[in-house]
Formats: sequence, structure tokens, C-alpha cells
Amino acid sequence: MSYYVLYETGNEGFFSCIAGAFCRAALELVKTLYENYSCEFLQPKSEALDSDGIDKFFEKNTAIMNILTPMNCTIFKDTISCGNPNCKASYTAALASDQIEIFSLIMTEVLNKFENNNFPEKEERLKFHTLVQSYKIINIQGIEEIKISSKNHPVEFKRKNPSRYLRQYMKKTNALIHKANNFSYVYAQMNSDYGYFITRTKLPNVNRCSALQVKYP
Repeated sequence: MSYYVLYETGNEGFFSCIAGAFCRAALELVKTLYENYSCEFLQPKSEALDSDGIDKFFEKNTAIMNILTPMNCTIFKDTISCGNPNCKASYTAALASDQIEIFSLIMTEVLNKFENNNFPEKEERLKFHTLVQSYKIINIQGIEEIKISSKNHPVEFKRKNPSRYLRQYMKKTNALIHKANNFSYVYAQMNSDYGYFITRTKLPNVNRCSALQVKYP
């Protein structure tokens, strides 16, 4: 039973808070992996990271790789209460192009701070950075992009053209109808586009998700 998960488009602050929390939690998890499994990530008889070793590790630990897929809320399992186990079991985040831009900017900022705070030695910081940049980890290719605009800065497009943005969002999300059996919309308590979305969507089995409001209202 596959799920596509859409995130609030009306409240950028809400989305940004969740994105920041995901980035921090994901980097903490990668740090734990780095500390506990570094021998599997290193080249034989060397201190250099081994891309083949990283690939093999995540081939054996697909659950960890899935958790590290951008905006997978499974990473918050210890801090939120979700009553939809089917969604957690088969989850793909579907982010609009502006949300991907926001996520990428936040990840860069959080990563810089995290590395400086946790890896004062340049060599260790570089190895951790290389591990994070591995295509298996926090891989933006692991999400479904809802391409709203071909512009270089989709956030700017959205802010200047809010009505056009919403019309495009509905058109593009309705095109996802054959991608999954079920859909969730993670909505904000305030300034939400959920009402606009739910009255116009053609997607089946849309679940209104409030689980993340517990931490990020």
C-alpha cells in the first residue's frame, strides 16, 4: 500500500521548521553511523572513505537509507505520534520545486553548523562531509519533484505569483494519481493551503496529516 506525502504549501515557516528538524536529525543519525561503522566506510589499509564500502553498507541496511530520504517523517518516530503505520511503511515525499529549494538551502546551512560544532579536525570534517554527500544519503533524487516553475528560483516565482502557483500545484499533483494508492497532506494549523487543495484535488484516499503539528505548529 504505497503512500505519497505532500507538504504544506501555504505556510513556509511550518515547512521550514520541519525541514530544519529533519536535517538535524538526519545528520545526527549519519554521525552515529560514522562513529560506529567507519571501518566499513574506509578503504582497506587506508583512512580514506571508500564509495564501494558505503554502497555495500546501505545495500545491507536499506531501512536506514529509506529513513534518510529527504523529509521522511519516520526519522521523528521518537518524538511524534502517528496513527498511520501504512504510510510510514511505504512513504515517498512529493515536494514542490520551491520546497526543494528551501530544503536544499536549509540543509547547506545546518550541515555547515553541524560539521563545525562536531568535527573540529579538518580531516574528520572532510570525511564526514564526504559521507553525507554520498548519493545514498539524504538523496534528493529519492523524492518526487512537483515541478511548478522552470525558473532558477522557484521560491521567488511562488511569492510573486501565488495564484498561478496554486493552479500549477493542483495540475501537477493531480498528475500523480497513478503514482500511488494513497496520499497524505501534512498541513499547518495556520495559513494552510489544505482547504484549497482538498476541494480541487483528483487524488484518491487523501489523508489529512496533523502528526507534525505536535512539534511544529
